[in-house]
Amino acid sequence: MVLLRPGGRPTRTDGGRPVTGPHDGSRLEVSGLCVRRGGFRAGPLSLELGPGDCVALVGPNGSGKSTLLLGILGLLPAVAGSVRINGSEVTHRRPPQGVGVVLAWPGFYPWVSGADNLRLAAEGDPGALARVEAVLEDVGLAGAADRRVCDYSTGMVKRLEMARALLFEPRVLVLDEPTNGLDDEAWHWLSDRLSAHLEQGFMILLATHDTEFLEVVKSQRVHLEAGSVSRVVEDRR
Repeated sequence: MVLLRPGGRPTRTDGGRPVTGPHDGSRLEVSGLCVRRGGFRAGPLSLELGPGDCVALVGPNGSGKSTLLLGILGLLPAVAGSVRINGSEVTHRRPPQGVGVVLAWPGFYPWVSGADNLRLAAEGDPGALARVEAVLEDVGLAGAADRRVCDYSTGMVKRLEMARALLFEPRVLVLDEPTNGLDDEAWHWLSDRLSAHLEQGFMILLATHDTEFLEVVKSQRVHLEAGSVSRVVEDRR
């Protein structure tokens, strides 16, 4: 597990969980991160994730969850603190490598097929292009690969987002409100999929206000209020 203290240095509480697999040795380290979005400031936030760890930023709309995620991804500049992924610093000018992302807006071309949207995302990376069919099969969209995204249901779009996030074989998944708009079938699919990824040694950082989802996906919860960490809850299952 991981220990988080507002603005402090993160430490592990159990020496690290022994997880085997291709992602051993990976780390996501956030130290005293503060991010400003317009007139709103979020942070400081400190955390460390190793293989098999999941941390959820929890709070109502406007509490700073998405702002901090954007800062961790380098999509918003940090006004204080630092982010390192697998030893490499992430900045506004140096985006992270090896990270699969699902943000609040899908960003797909609606009149293009699901498969072609993934091919566009993978353009310039022969390995990712070769994995398009495999990831569509993996998320259950092989039968809808040639349908236009505008004809997808909300749950199908979420599956396509997960396929895009997995396309580049990431070590880390960063997910912003991943259960928004999902029906029961898609909700259970996503919870099962993330739990399986944790068993495989993925690191997952997500923002959500869906506390029921966090009862299923084992995670440590960082509660935010008005941009600041109010409390941290360990999952002791």
